[in-house]
Amino acid sequence: DRITWDEIYVIAQAAFQQPPERVASYSSGRSSNEAAYLLQLMMRALGSNNLADCSDLCHAPSTTALKAMFGTGTSMVSLEGLQKADCVVLVGSNPSYNHPRLMNELIKLRDRGGKVIVINPMMEVGLVKFASPAQPKSLLLGTEISSIYLQPIPGSDVALFIGIQKALIEKGLIQQDYLESYTEGWEAVLEQAQSTEWNSITETCGVSQDEIAIAAEMIGRSKAAVLAWAMGITQHGNSVDNVYSIANTALMTGN
Repeated sequence: DRITWDEIYVIAQAAFQQPPERVASYSSGRSSNEAAYLLQLMMRALGSNNLADCSDLCHAPSTTALKAMFGTGTSMVSLEGLQKADCVVLVGSNPSYNHPRLMNELIKLRDRGGKVIVINPMMEVGLVKFASPAQPKSLLLGTEISSIYLQPIPGSDVALFIGIQKALIEKGLIQQDYLESYTEGWEAVLEQAQSTEWNSITETCGVSQDEIAIAAEMIGRSKAAVLAWAMGITQHGNSVDNVYSIANTALMTGN
């Protein structure tokens, strides 16, 4: 049966009469900024500071891994930084459906000769070619987004990134001076990549050695690479290790 508004008001009133420390809110990325703003105002008016949103829970693995590695639990890339990048690695996300603002930046990156590496088990049409209404040329003709599209077996991201690291080492694209000057424990990361057999890597992730090598070349030869990910990385049992493997790849190439 449908619930009536009167019944909803009774439920809400009873809930909000709980002590402030027992009242919490949770807002999703599906809600607008205005709705989220009003929600937190209401919660604070009730005396509660228990404000949670989707990034707190869905990106908890990112927060854990980034804090351990960099001392900060949030992204270190600004819009200005993205606009100066010549390579973007997009892992486990589909902005063509849920983040068109980012798609416009990827279009600009491709227009200036940059590379976009998409890593997603699903072949998302919008990540292959995208028509942006914000840019007339793109809207009419469409813009090629992915320079290379890797489709790993779901849950095998660590193996794929160890493969990229192994290829970077074999191609001499590791930023050794950067690692020695600014990082700790890098020797163990390189050792793991070097000692892992290619057969083990490719069988685990389902991506060929040649494809992995092409992606590694793009990352290693770029002047400024941005590695970005979303729920396809964080919603796994080994999600923290997924983020570690991405971050290690960034550091190995001086990013």
